[in-house]
Amino acid sequence: MVSPTGTYLALIFILASLTYSAIGQDANSGYEIDAIKGSRFLYDDFLPGTVYFDNKTKFTNIPMRLNLYHDELQYINNDSIYAFATPNRFDSVTIGGEAFIYLDESNNLDLSGFVRIWNSQFPAIVTKMSVGLSVPLRFDRKDDQHYLIRSESDIVMVKSVEHLIYLLCYHSLELEEFAKQEKISSTNGAELAWLVERYREVYQ
Repeated sequence: MVSPTGTYLALIFILASLTYSAIGQDANSGYEIDAIKGSRFLYDDFLPGTVYFDNKTKFTNIPMRLNLYHDELQYINNDSIYAFATPNRFDSVTIGGEAFIYLDESNNLDLSGFVRIWNSQFPAIVTKMSVGLSVPLRFDRKDDQHYLIRSESDIVMVKSVEHLIYLLCYHSLELEEFAKQEKISSTNGAELAWLVERYREVYQ
């Protein structure tokens, strides 16, 4: 594990981070970013995070936040904000206790970018969170989309609780009863992940 003292210099060198300008224009609207109301971040504040990458390196206690509009991970170094330029090298990232992985668009999947991962092993539920621009100009959080990921090349959107059960094991009265009893919602990533854990307990 790399010591916190050399964390930022090592990150800049190894990951070739790009400086992110907090004051600039949105390429789509042409308006100044800071003039647009609403938030483009998962959390506005920078929270302590950990980066794991290249299957061997770990950096801890990095102030980070996730920009949902630009789908980029930002961190602070010497009062300047940077965005990681090579997130495809990440194995995983934790921010404020929440875990994320990066799915490379070169895999030719419908899903790419940063997603929250709810389970510690495959199969797992991942949630794609995003922000869009509305009229009048405002950053608005879009509905979260949940997926079942069985491998990095096998990812399917979850359309309903019944659909998730079908994807896991085609049919299961036990999982159906569990979902009904616990009132599992198809719009709640944590609850879908709970159903996946129940599947693991019963069938694996």
